[in-house]
Amino acid sequence: MQTASVDRIRTQIEQMKKAFSETEEDLAAITVPRSSWCAAAHFDHIIKVAHGTLLILAKPEPPAAPRGLNLIGRLLLALGWMPRGRAQSPDRLRGSAVTLEELQASLAELENVLERVASRTVTRPNMPILRHPTFGGLTHAQALRFVRIHTDHHLKIVQKLIR
Repeated sequence: MQTASVDRIRTQIEQMKKAFSETEEDLAAITVPRSSWCAAAHFDHIIKVAHGTLLILAKPEPPAAPRGLNLIGRLLLALGWMPRGRAQSPDRLRGSAVTLEELQASLAELENVLERVASRTVTRPNMPILRHPTFGGLTHAQALRFVRIHTDHHLKIVQKLIR
């Protein structure tokens, strides 16, 4: 499952690169009807969440989370879907109307961290290592699945905006 998640995240990164290259408009000018975020802010948020999560997974000995996944987290991971307009992201992970160059640089950093995660051996696969404020403690595989689901959620929103 971890290999499938890493492969899917790689595909999502390629989708973002393609969106960056095909969009002639300013990504900061394309706004979402239901939120105050523009397409650039969604991309920025996707990258911040994925990068932060993958940095924890890339650590040789990530810290243990106090508890495992809660019911909401189990449901989200089982469904592979997130409802729109339900959650508030922490301030440090909020999307900003950044430039295309900033997005491309952040995406390159994300790719590097993903490759570090993909190449490492997970020593404690069933131990919760990532504390999510809503879903509880995620294991390595669950954290990768979360990144996939979260990224898909925002990419769908951005795809509707760009079209």
